[in-house]
Amino acid sequence: MYVWTPADEESRQLTAAGGADGLITDTPGPARRWVDTNCRTGHRAGPRGH
Repeated sequence: MYVWTPADEESRQLTAAGGADGLITDTPGPARRWVDTNCRTGHRAGPRGH
């Protein structure tokens, strides 16, 4: 399951707690930093690591 535009901290936490496989966002920098800090996937999403 992918979710669209969890742009704030609370939304990202709910997304992760809900078991989402990925997210689509218009704020990729902050979202990437949040994922790198808070999610332990062992790999980066997407074919180009984005």
